[in-house]
Amino acid sequence: MEIILASSSKYRAKILKQLKVKFKVKKPLFDESPFFNEKPISLVKRLSLGKARSINILKKNKHRLIIGSDQVAVFKNKIIGKPLNRENSIKQLKDFRGNKVIFYTGLAIVSTAENTSHTAYTKTTIHYRNFSKAEMLYALKLEKAYDCVGASKIEGYGITLVEKVISTDPTAIIGLPLIKLCRVLRNYGVKV
Repeated sequence: MEIILASSSKYRAKILKQLKVKFKVKKPLFDESPFFNEKPISLVKRLSLGKARSINILKKNKHRLIIGSDQVAVFKNKIIGKPLNRENSIKQLKDFRGNKVIFYTGLAIVSTAENTSHTAYTKTTIHYRNFSKAEMLYALKLEKAYDCVGASKIEGYGITLVEKVISTDPTAIIGLPLIKLCRVLRNYGVKV
């Protein structure tokens, strides 16, 4: 059985390696624009499944499990995306200072042999501490996390900006909920 990670995220590939399973990475071709008034949970599940289904499988009759994942943050009932640059990162972190942000990480697995799919999500709540401007700028200097929702890497120096993290799966905040993924992979006969 072949496992494919439908992602262009180096973070997801790195975390999937922890499971010690062989997998290939393919970049998904899928429009990630949210629908009007789409709720965060629906959005991450739809995007995760869309990414997994977008992988074009040329060889027929081979069992493949295709993994898709996506993540959004919600702050004051508004979906927040990746900051993409320093200016937006500073704005995000200023807003988050002393507040909580909810992250939803979607997961989808498509089985080509069974023509089935499974979707799930994990919720992570991060309470940011009331850090100083100097601490924020230092964190951004050390890790230019412009490609991370929340402008910080919880698995890196960004943890210094955090007061507490509440989640059923600590890997979800990095971009791939491994606890749920392992459960589904085992159901398909993968040893993890």
